Amino acid sequence: GMGGGGAAANACAREIVGEWERHENFFLYDDALPAIARLREHGLRIGLISNGQRDLEEFAEHHGLDVDVSVGSKHHGYVKPHRSIFETALAALDVAPAEAAMVGDSLADDVEGARALGIRAILLDRDRRHPPGTDVIASLAELPAALGLEAGDLQAQAAAFDEARQRERAARRTARQEVSPAAPTEAPPARS
Repeated sequence: GMGGGGAAANACAREIVGEWERHENFFLYDDALPAIARLREHGLRIGLISNGQRDLEEFAEHHGLDVDVSVGSKHHGYVKPHRSIFETALAALDVAPAEAAMVGDSLADDVEGARALGIRAILLDRDRRHPPGTDVIASLAELPAALGLEAGDLQAQAAAFDEARQRERAARRTARQEVSPAAPTEAPPARS
């Protein structure tokens, strides 16, 4: 561990957690509010589920998140991927798992947790670390199309992803070549 103990370490930890819980210390991604507005235009109900330790309803209100339900682990008592946090949100929204979709950035907590209950899960992969597809998006702006609510060009998204991945691989190869020792220019002596 990081070490430390006693009253001073405890006070420091409490101060860090206190700052973590303050809503004004967090900013939404630029695509969050427009995506929620677009989903609302299609008549969808929206739930917010978080493993964070802040008051999720206050967080949603502070940031102007137009959601119908907020289920945070702080008050709920369980964290994703535990099924009960998903079930609580589904019950509050009055929808069955097959009628819902979960969007999250964690494969283990969000995607696998939701799929274990039969909820469609969409991975929000802002860093494009996973192959593109209908259940992988790089931005919340892509969500309405991924849900089939608006026309979207998944082939163009896949091509852009492949191009970005190729550039990244080329950059890594170049970086490796710059740090690799030069290969010998002479052939080793022949053995007789």
